[in-house]
Amino acid sequence: LIGGALLALLMLAEFALTFDLGTALGWATLRSAFYIGLSFWLFWNLVLYRRAVRKDDVSYRGSAIIRWSGLTIVGAGLVAAGIGIIVPLLQPVTKGVLSARQIPWEQYNWMYQNNILGTAERVFYYSEDHGKPFSESGNLLTDQYVGYWQQKEGELESGWIRVGEICRVEKTSTSADVPENLYTIYTFGEDRWMRIMLSKSGGGDREFVARLKYLNNEKMHSEVRSACDENRKPDWKRIAAGNGIEHRVIEPEDIDQRHLTWLRHNDFLKRGETILKFFSLGNYSISEGGVLLKKTQFGGWSEDTDGLHSWWFKLGEICAVARKEEATETRGPRYRITGLSDWFEFHLPDENGQEAALISQLRAMNSAVFSDDIADACEAELARLEEGESD
Repeated sequence: LIGGALLALLMLAEFALTFDLGTALGWATLRSAFYIGLSFWLFWNLVLYRRAVRKDDVSYRGSAIIRWSGLTIVGAGLVAAGIGIIVPLLQPVTKGVLSARQIPWEQYNWMYQNNILGTAERVFYYSEDHGKPFSESGNLLTDQYVGYWQQKEGELESGWIRVGEICRVEKTSTSADVPENLYTIYTFGEDRWMRIMLSKSGGGDREFVARLKYLNNEKMHSEVRSACDENRKPDWKRIAAGNGIEHRVIEPEDIDQRHLTWLRHNDFLKRGETILKFFSLGNYSISEGGVLLKKTQFGGWSEDTDGLHSWWFKLGEICAVARKEEATETRGPRYRITGLSDWFEFHLPDENGQEAALISQLRAMNSAVFSDDIADACEAELARLEEGESD
């Protein structure tokens, strides 16, 4: 009875997660049918047991209950294992536009494994493309990006535009004979656009686009809106300044209190540590990326769809500080820090000698505590990295 009750709860949960009259009924019904069948099998075992004990006038207690219960549980386990193996093999082509809870977990796993979806992203809608299998083509809307993926000449390629940086969305192709509508998504400048195919089934394309526009309007900065209206690139410094971020190397006394709180919250600044220099290259938040020079450490962080990542190097154990790329119109020079077992690349502002001063201070502080033993280990690590890059 307990097993039957648990399976009934599983069945209800399955319906709640996947059953929707507006989507493919077959898959949800098939999966739920397994649970119904398994529950019935348990119930039938109970009926057979009751008949047997009444016929033979056997007591309800004792080893008989253990034998029948054991048979029921083992049988249920075998059937459940069979379901776990067979169900993924029966994965069909996903139809129409699906909300987040209607996407099978097997397809979520595929998106994570192929870097289509980050672990920190929240999915809103998926749409099929010309009825192709999920792994061959699709379109996705998350809280951070909208885009597509497709198999092209055996390679998986994708295109994405950040939500909040979309200037307009236009329906560029429609036909009664085709099950999808073609939409063009424009960002800054007429030459920056992307096209996605959205299924018309049940008005799914309209729901997809409506949610996209709503999310985009909620996240769009006033400077981005002006850039879209004037068909130009945004002034990212203005956007950053509106979010309390200065695109310059900052002395400790000038760091915004909100940013200090963020650094402490993420354990980038611990009790008793002293900041010497701080720089963030973020536009909307310092979490997008930055570097921090402390009395005993230098390091930095960056954020992507998988979340926040950081790299830290103890002063005296930095093998090299190399300039890897000169400044461009939009970004300052790129540097690489190489440690004993890891490396980290970052950009610095190329104004008023800010980057030169920070790099000079970092090199001097590292050299002051650099030992011969570390020098030998660094020589081996740099040789290994150079060999790897040449390969």
